[in-house]
Amino acid sequence: MSEALLSPKALEAIRALEESKRNQKLWSREAVRLQTALLLCMAMACNSLMRGSMSLAIVCIVARNVFPTTANNNDTTVAAPAEDRFNREYQVDWTSEEQGRIHTAYYIGAFLAILATDYIIRRYDPKPVLSVALLLNAIGSICAPFSVILLQHHLYLAAVRFLMGFGSGLIAPCGLFIISKWFPMTEKSTAVAVFTTGNQLGIGLSMIFTAKLCQATWGGGWPLAFIGYGLLTLVYVIIWQFRGSSRPRCSKYITATELEYITATFAASFFIVAAPLAAASPTLSMLCVCAAMALFGAFVPGYNTAVVCVAPEFTATISSYQQLYSQIGSLLAPFLIGIITRKGTYEEWRTVYLMLAFVLIIAGLFYQIWGHGGPKTNFKSETI
Repeated sequence: MSEALLSPKALEAIRALEESKRNQKLWSREAVRLQTALLLCMAMACNSLMRGSMSLAIVCIVARNVFPTTANNNDTTVAAPAEDRFNREYQVDWTSEEQGRIHTAYYIGAFLAILATDYIIRRYDPKPVLSVALLLNAIGSICAPFSVILLQHHLYLAAVRFLMGFGSGLIAPCGLFIISKWFPMTEKSTAVAVFTTGNQLGIGLSMIFTAKLCQATWGGGWPLAFIGYGLLTLVYVIIWQFRGSSRPRCSKYITATELEYITATFAASFFIVAAPLAAASPTLSMLCVCAAMALFGAFVPGYNTAVVCVAPEFTATISSYQQLYSQIGSLLAPFLIGIITRKGTYEEWRTVYLMLAFVLIIAGLFYQIWGHGGPKTNFKSETI
């Protein structure tokens, strides 16, 4: 429309609107987009806290006497374990196979959730789905210590972990779907990076606090970690229900200017290599593991950004397939590693890490040759 046909007041209003759009910076305390990204980051952190706690706490849950004490084979010597310092009243005698079933149950639940993710997100609003998924994890985390201490049998804890895994399988697709609706193309990569940072944050905090809580002399130590993470997640769910929203137009806190900015804007690989150097240098081995996790944190935002950019209207479907293949790997890993590392020798673990490096290198090369992160076809935008 020609400016000559507009009144001075109309022109002034248009210029004010354009100026306000330019001022809609993502990194601003007033930006509801940033608040949404941080809320999703916290959701991922809570999920990682509860997921990672079992891997560390299992050492405190299972009594040491179920492991071999001494062995003097022809070529391998296994040192006797140190004296068990944990409260025996809060421990159980589970074999390595039973522990493997507990870990595997979590990923079976996540695998089954992926099969239904696309239907669930399209049938129901992602906001309550995310809340229910976190509630499953929170309640499961709180119930886990009681299933161990009172019921003793490993299958009860495996059932709890199965439900937690099912909830966990819904969290990433919900988060990515919400990002696809909230953030313009130029901000999607940043939003995904913030979202996936919650995974690294949760794992890191879980390693620190679970280890510390396991050493506590009261309450059995390790149950405090599960109960504490569950209660923390319950607090988060309450905050999410009040502050979160699946779409900008459904938010009670977004300004008309920011909503207009989002609407107008919508209209308009690294891989990990872990070196098996533990026998040569424990310090160097630890540095390699830290570097691998750092690179993991770098490539995760990349492929998640591709998920929300390739076909925005089908983000839920694409994310479901992504999670499906991911959970297949997570499901097979405990079985394969358990088969390879029957004796726990250095040579067996070296084989595991070399296989992992080979798979990741092939996957990285495959994506570099045939993969892409941009849309191939223009799809009609769904209402924001």
